[in-house]
Amino acid sequence: MWDEGLATYVSRQMSPGCTIDQALVIPSRLSELAKPHVRELAQRLLDKPDSTDSTTYLDLFSDDKAPPGLPARSGYYLGFRVAELLGGTRSLTELAHLRGPELKHTVLEALTELRNPE
Repeated sequence: MWDEGLATYVSRQMSPGCTIDQALVIPSRLSELAKPHVRELAQRLLDKPDSTDSTTYLDLFSDDKAPPGLPARSGYYLGFRVAELLGGTRSLTELAHLRGPELKHTVLEALTELRNPE
């Protein structure tokens, strides 16, 4: 989720005037379709932060498999939102250098914030 979200975030930052959906590429209107589900999406990852189960990945990133009620590829939108949140206080270079425990901690904090917006 982080790699794809960061790539989308960087793409948008480097392309002035680019919309979220243009950066996400497919499906069209993904941001509109996924936005109402951000809390649920964040909770799914917070419930299993260390999961290596392929179903977790497929549920969020597959073109043709998504849990009922969620748009396909919604994990890309969630990853973008995480990177966007973290980009509010970090440069693109700082984001690109996040690794290991620091990356995990900051991503989990961002997911918690997305799950419980003020």
